[in-house]
Amino acid sequence: MKATNEPATSAPLSPPPGWLNLGAGLFFLAWALLGWLSLLGTPELTATLGKGPDPGPALLPVVVLTLLSVGGLAIVGHSLYRSYGRFGPCLVAWHRHRLAVALIASLAALPSLMSWIGFAAAVFLTLFSWIWALGLKQSQPGWRIALIALLSSAVITGAFYAGFVVLIRVPFPGL
Repeated sequence: MKATNEPATSAPLSPPPGWLNLGAGLFFLAWALLGWLSLLGTPELTATLGKGPDPGPALLPVVVLTLLSVGGLAIVGHSLYRSYGRFGPCLVAWHRHRLAVALIASLAALPSLMSWIGFAAAVFLTLFSWIWALGLKQSQPGWRIALIALLSSAVITGAFYAGFVVLIRVPFPGL
């Protein structure tokens, strides 16, 4: 029997399930909705739209939000067609996504945390928790993951501070 060095052929990749596309589409639509609410809630920004040849500073957000909205609707429509066009249920195993939901929740809480304890401390704590939580899936000792999370969070926080506060002088809460 002769051994060959040819790579094993694998089955072609199948498209992702419909619920995954639905989640992606809803994610983009949520960001688009947040952007539209922010844009429409700022009359100073939209005051120049439709008045003369210069559209003003609101043109770029309008274009980006329109593309984001249309893309999100297209993804949701495609997902619903794929899921319900075959009359199959759109089931999500939420227990597999707890970490992702927790990370998104921590990102949503970051602005409030920044106003409460300051920029550097909030960014450091958020980064440390993300890196530590994601590192737990590795097969390394817990102290090593904590040390890596501590050092990398400090370096990244320092880089953010140097870039935003020192270099381009962006005012952040608590500084």
